[in-house]
Amino acid sequence: MRLNGSWQAVARKDLLATSLPWRALAYLVTGAVVGVVVLASLVVSLTAGALLTVFLVGVPLLAVPVVAAVPLGALERRRLRIMDAEPAPSPHRPAGRGPRRWFGTRLREQAT
Repeated sequence: MRLNGSWQAVARKDLLATSLPWRALAYLVTGAVVGVVVLASLVVSLTAGALLTVFLVGVPLLAVPVVAAVPLGALERRRLRIMDAEPAPSPHRPAGRGPRRWFGTRLREQAT
């Protein structure tokens, strides 16, 4: 039986026997792990970029969070499958070949 709503699921006597609370726990735990990794990498990238900007080496490092947001969004859409069986569609349009075209497309599109 598929659970349609949150309140309907909570009202069930056999809630713990269903997969819903365990999937919610898995979603919560994986969210915490992903959040810690993303926060740590964001702090390191922005700090290194800001400190190395004086030598002009840090300017590309400041673009790392922008570029990393696209695969992070794909990971979050995949992680959402823990709670919902239907996949979330990607809002990104196809990019051209090569890193310059890919980066240009990602910076110009609304989804980014």
